[in-house]
Amino acid sequence: MPAIFQPGTDSNRYLQSVLPEGSVAVVLPSGNLKPGTGYAVLWQAVDRMTFRMPEGDLVHGDSNGVATNDPPPSPLWTAISQLQSGMPPASGPSDLDDVRAQLEALGVRAVIVGPMDNQELAVEYFSRLLRQPPIDEGGVFVWPLGSAAGA
Repeated sequence: MPAIFQPGTDSNRYLQSVLPEGSVAVVLPSGNLKPGTGYAVLWQAVDRMTFRMPEGDLVHGDSNGVATNDPPPSPLWTAISQLQSGMPPASGPSDLDDVRAQLEALGVRAVIVGPMDNQELAVEYFSRLLRQPPIDEGGVFVWPLGSAAGA
């Protein structure tokens, strides 16, 4: 488990300062239970952090009524899915604007990436999307957004 999700570490105290109780974070890897890549929902539970994750693992029916834990299709979830698969998401100005608008609508206060497969691609994408480099917290990259997502 990364230090950022371990209670009592400097990285964890930093994360808690960025994400007060009830705030929203996008965390990658998302919905991923694969040895060596981590599992964000588990880290959050172990740490007893109380932020919300719009890409979390709530089991619900998809448009065909089939059980899934994937969020409904959206610009953000499409980008996350592609990044986790090693494919660069669409990154034209309108594509990025659509993802920024969704982050804003969700009230996202931070984006957290890693450790994960295709991490370099994800860091590159979110740096471009959010118009700022991340803060490296021991191999986990954090973009604090305050109250405006990438504005």
